[in-house]
Amino acid sequence: MDYTISYITSYITSLTLTDCLTTFLIIALLYTTKYYLSYFTRSNPLPGPLPFPIIGNAYLFRGDYAEVFLKLQKKYGTMMELYFGPKRMIWIGDAKLIKKLNDPSPKSNFPYRAIGSWIDELKMTGMGMGLNNHMSSWRFNRAMLARSVIVPSLFRQLVSVMEKTFEELESYWIKLSKGNNNRIMKIDLADWVYKYTNDIIVPTVTRKPAGMMLTHYNNLTNNNSKITFEQKQAIEMLGRIRIWQRSIVFFYFFPKFLRHYVPPFTFLNSKYLYNINWLNEYFINITKIRRKEIENTPKGEILSSDILTSLICSNTHLGTKLDNVNDEYGRPMTNEEIMRVTIEAITGGTNPLGSGICFTLYHLAKNPQAQSKVHEEIDRALGKDINRPITYDDLIKLHYIEACFKESLRMVPVIPFIFKASDKEDTVAGFKWKAKQEFFIHNYYIHNTKAHWRDPELFIPERYLNDNEKPEENSHLPFGGGIRICPGRHLALTNAKMFITLIFRKYKMELVDDNSFAKSYDLDNGCDKLEVYLSPRCEE
Repeated sequence: MDYTISYITSYITSLTLTDCLTTFLIIALLYTTKYYLSYFTRSNPLPGPLPFPIIGNAYLFRGDYAEVFLKLQKKYGTMMELYFGPKRMIWIGDAKLIKKLNDPSPKSNFPYRAIGSWIDELKMTGMGMGLNNHMSSWRFNRAMLARSVIVPSLFRQLVSVMEKTFEELESYWIKLSKGNNNRIMKIDLADWVYKYTNDIIVPTVTRKPAGMMLTHYNNLTNNNSKITFEQKQAIEMLGRIRIWQRSIVFFYFFPKFLRHYVPPFTFLNSKYLYNINWLNEYFINITKIRRKEIENTPKGEILSSDILTSLICSNTHLGTKLDNVNDEYGRPMTNEEIMRVTIEAITGGTNPLGSGICFTLYHLAKNPQAQSKVHEEIDRALGKDINRPITYDDLIKLHYIEACFKESLRMVPVIPFIFKASDKEDTVAGFKWKAKQEFFIHNYYIHNTKAHWRDPELFIPERYLNDNEKPEENSHLPFGGGIRICPGRHLALTNAKMFITLIFRKYKMELVDDNSFAKSYDLDNGCDKLEVYLSPRCEE
């Protein structure tokens, strides 16, 4: 043994730089040969850009990913393949080919969002809903959240909260426009809408105030209005939620080798893991505190209807129980389960909601005829008294506004693509695929192709109101589809309709110029800029 070790050591020390380089080149050549031999003999070859060893097609992932993938799909057709590191991903841009992928049946062969060891690294294995591949756990968590977000009292309470929050928002606009004689306000709505949705969703989920609008106003005016400790924590939490979203893109699109061994990817890897630990600890802590508060609540006192409280109380003597369930689903949630579900509830309810509202406002500002119809519908449903409180029943009647929201999410879907993975071998689009093959349903492409839509480049809300022009099956997927369709979609629609109603009830809107709007991709399509002029409707 000693002789063998001595021989190996002697051999290694005798190698010259040329020997090392030659060895490296031989290994690289052998690896590359094996890589491309496997690539050119793959089953079900599809059009797509040539991948490189180790990095796949990562060399193309620059700028706005949503626009990059849209251009690639247009170039290579309705079915294409891309490589994320060594992983082959199948992209589908045809509504007719995704029926199996969007099968809502519990027996669907495509129950997963994604697969891979990177989910373990993010500490999301068997947790939450979005990337939870433990189906029993996923069903339990989804059922508990769905019960929390479809409580009628929550919707009716939210309408009142949204109206008061909008009044606060409007007060900041008026203060910022003080001294403006023509009463026309120039505002970047992108900044304010996201702050507004944060101030709505964070208390809805956690009971804790966010204070995002006040903080933004203070930053614009150098105002010294005090922010509470809870609000400061909420602001940091929301910033870290956004970082968490970026981490999912990073871990999914970039291979493990780059993340673990190649700077600056290694730095980002460490940064994102630290951020995940911070979020987990924060939400575990607020769950423990709220659980203690509930335990100490006097008997007979009505508890708040926020989502955190509902999750803690579900399947206990203080809350509702899931019907027709076995002991596994009839138990209360643990702190760890609640932690992950609340993180995902805030993630799905803040920035995506803000983006959807911004995209709708942009299209209405860009299309004055549609905006006039919105004004007319609001006047018919609510009357001319702009101070009359709006009710949930009022919102249900606003069909044209709902159509505008749907049409905006068609043209610029907040979620431009949805990943799916199979758990069994199956046939998709005429090809047989092995289990664990990953697919991308390309909403952005499907929503904007003439194969599925008349004049897809035009903003036509009426297409959702005309019985003769119903969207083709699987051609309109703003909230996803299949068994993993967004459980909070009705809550999102209520929030969006309320904000659109509140702003157009009082104001007319127009874009400042042709460069007033900008968007980018960061796990979802986001609005970076929306500069508009707001003028009071009372001067019509």
